[in-house]
Amino acid sequence: MVTKNKKIPFFLMIGILILAFASGLMAKQNPADVADQGFAKVAVDKYSRTLSNISNWSYWLYYDGKSANDPDGDSGGIYPRSTAGVIFIDGIVWGGYVMDGDTSKPALRVGGQTYNIGTTPGWVETAGDGVNPPVAASADDPRARIYRIRQDYASLVSKDKDGNTVYSAAVKQDAAEVNFTSSTNVTDAMMQAVVDQYATDWKEWPTDLGAPYYDEDGNGEYNPVLVDGVPQIGEWDDATQSYTTYYDRPGVAGADQVVWFVVNDLTESRTLKLYGSPPMGMELQVTAWGYNQPNSTLGQMLFKKFKFINKSGYNIDSMFVAQWADPDLGNYSDDLGGCDVDLSLGFAYNGFRTDSQFDPFGLPPAAVGYDF
Repeated sequence: MVTKNKKIPFFLMIGILILAFASGLMAKQNPADVADQGFAKVAVDKYSRTLSNISNWSYWLYYDGKSANDPDGDSGGIYPRSTAGVIFIDGIVWGGYVMDGDTSKPALRVGGQTYNIGTTPGWVETAGDGVNPPVAASADDPRARIYRIRQDYASLVSKDKDGNTVYSAAVKQDAAEVNFTSSTNVTDAMMQAVVDQYATDWKEWPTDLGAPYYDEDGNGEYNPVLVDGVPQIGEWDDATQSYTTYYDRPGVAGADQVVWFVVNDLTESRTLKLYGSPPMGMELQVTAWGYNQPNSTLGQMLFKKFKFINKSGYNIDSMFVAQWADPDLGNYSDDLGGCDVDLSLGFAYNGFRTDSQFDPFGLPPAAVGYDF
């Protein structure tokens, strides 16, 4: 693990696309300062972290808002998947003037995630009304976790002629990455846990909290067709091996894998540690998705959507939102950055044609960009 001591953050415009291109940002803190807990679960059946890894990316996401940092506190945005890191850590940052009239606190306030995480898992249960402050749901609520789905999860497991369970290669790779281990150390239990979690999250997809879904009947409500409590995709035609009708179901944008979680900025100790600011009263819903197209353009992208909901009870004036990132293209010591205003693209690239962390894979160093 590489440790960097300089603390120069790299700011980029708000990103809903993270793109990588296989082809001096020296900002990393000591990984021990940002490392997550060693266990993926913070409680029974409550996951604190997961991966967006259906495309050519492997990208860590956490239920408190941290992203692109692995469980050991090192680079957690890996591209191409199963090779070297291109992002050490990133997050979303926002700021504005909270017009609550409280002169004892600054009106200009800032929230989000950088090396410090200014958000807390969970939604805002009760919005502020100008007299009473907003109240967040307990971070200990079983539903205040991170969710990950793919509608083809059941097809990842089959039976051989002797009735033995057979896991697909995709499940094995997924299990290795989620458990932060090598493929040789993956067990059947790990692979089954991956499939089971996909099934659980599909069944418990929290649309009432804001998780996206396909409104196939167009009535503005989530009305899935359930079998044993499980949302069905639609009517299947064996003759054509395709769906003839689709039902309301979890998902977004035709994606092959979707990650969703919700956080809030109501924990003052966290916002003060971030930028010395009181909370703004913000709920943030995050959706990340990808496509199982490793050889296409879509497969080189990770899509992210941020939904901000002001639940402070007050107006927020002149609010700005920015994508914050510390990209590391393999070896961090020779990275460069820039932007293309016309494309609304912030990017980073390697200063040399080779890189010590990409060399073992026979690859040139990747480049990475955030597109608004």
